[in-house]
Amino acid sequence: MITVIGSGFGAFGVVKKLVDASIKVRVITSREDKKFKNLGIPFNMPRVQSPGLGGTSNIWGGGFAPLEKIDFAHWPLEYEGLEPYYLEIANYFGFDFDKYQTKNHENHIKSQIDDVKYDKSIFLNKWFLIPLPIIRLREYYNRWENEGKIRVIYDEIENIDFDSKLAFSKTKSYQYLKVILCCGCLNTSQILANSGYSNANLGRFLSDHPKLYFASLKLKRPMPKNSVYAFMKYGDHRGVQVKTGLVLQNPDRYGNHNIYCKPLFKNVETTKKIEALGTLIWTLRKDVFKPWNILKLIFNFKTLVQGASYKFNLYQKYRNVGLFAILENRPFRESAISLEREGEINYRIADEEIESYLKFFKVVSSSFGENCKLLINDKDTFLQNISSAAHFTGTTRMALLDSDGVVDKDLGVFNLSDVYVCDGGVFPSNGNANISMTILALSLRLGDHLIKKLNENSFHR
Repeated sequence: MITVIGSGFGAFGVVKKLVDASIKVRVITSREDKKFKNLGIPFNMPRVQSPGLGGTSNIWGGGFAPLEKIDFAHWPLEYEGLEPYYLEIANYFGFDFDKYQTKNHENHIKSQIDDVKYDKSIFLNKWFLIPLPIIRLREYYNRWENEGKIRVIYDEIENIDFDSKLAFSKTKSYQYLKVILCCGCLNTSQILANSGYSNANLGRFLSDHPKLYFASLKLKRPMPKNSVYAFMKYGDHRGVQVKTGLVLQNPDRYGNHNIYCKPLFKNVETTKKIEALGTLIWTLRKDVFKPWNILKLIFNFKTLVQGASYKFNLYQKYRNVGLFAILENRPFRESAISLEREGEINYRIADEEIESYLKFFKVVSSSFGENCKLLINDKDTFLQNISSAAHFTGTTRMALLDSDGVVDKDLGVFNLSDVYVCDGGVFPSNGNANISMTILALSLRLGDHLIKKLNENSFHR
């Protein structure tokens, strides 16, 4: 039986394609909430992954955005190879792919993103679409399981015998025809290492999207929240929430980073406290009502009230704006997962890349005029203020040769038969968008590849 290990976005497209082709598939997903010890730059996230059916889609904010052509510069694939799958995602989940271009938005939305003044000659808008209600993959898996199209097993796979085609947990073994590892960037490379697979790139090139407020802007007049931060709801094929960031028209020098203009509740520090508490509540979900978590909310009652005012826009107009960066993180070999000591992570950013970030912050802040104050101007301040976007990539990177990566362009593991990887780990480099839509596109593409292989084998037999 084809066996998919994991149930997040990397698994979903493969499973969908197999279900559509009437091929039954086994999905093995973990309920274990793993703990990680960070030896390098702290992630500063309450939770970076979610166990259970649906994976990180259970705590995902719901934003879809494709990578851009420039983001594929170091990939063995081109944008055109994934574009049909980006379109398939939009059609399947019922939103309009054309809305990723500013010209295709309604005039009242386009007008709001022009209210904050800056040098528009150096920026383009980057659009993100959030289908409403937010998509939770477990709902689709549950339906397929109830229809008898897939078999879901809750277990923790630890290693694989590639010769006998057996995947092992502590207590069970599972025979597979083909196996697809979709356990996430922080886990898949560990399973391969536990299985005796050797590759010099395995576990290395760990990347993320570091994020932080790097400047603050005082507006000449107070503005409504949507005029500062284009974050709106409107009716399309389904309910969709849209937001827009800014990217450089010519990103080659500094990187393809994404910037948000975010209204501040009083100031950057107060807003950061509100956002940190909101992230905690969001990632805890139903666990937020456990006694120790309720105590956290009680101790942060003032911030909780301020957060409610901010979220529900009771603070009707804003005078202060924070410039918030989601940074493209270039591949760095020394940033790695320990394959010898499970759960240890040494996330690092090269010094020259940090220097590039600092120059980028100066260029961007100057484009907003004299009322824009730069907040981050040295390495120490940068490292003290960044947090993770939980967009981890790179530990099983895709390449043309095994000297440069772990999987080939069809996501097959180099020098192994019938073993594939599909999660954020296969990204050779990060782009300027969250990674879920691209992981899902890769997963759909892999599903088509597997079906083609199965049909070829059936024909030859």
